[in-house]
Amino acid sequence: MVLWLLQPGSYALSVLGPDRVHHFSINMTADNMCYISQYQFSSLQHAIHHYSNHPICRTSDGKAVQLGSQFIHDDAATSFPTE
Repeated sequence: MVLWLLQPGSYALSVLGPDRVHHFSINMTADNMCYISQYQFSSLQHAIHHYSNHPICRTSDGKAVQLGSQFIHDDAATSFPTE
């Protein structure tokens, strides 16, 4: 997981999945509300915690991608921690 600051209040989240890199736009309001797509969170930390426990997207074959998930590729496990 890589979080890029594009400009104040605007971020890009890149998540490495087993089939490709997934990119998400994150917008923050003046009162620190966080929007990822049509979903609203009370903070960026809450959004990251949520997607550590729920899929942020799915692979081309329908497998769930979560932040902090482990992916198996070529008989090697790779972990992508959220901290």
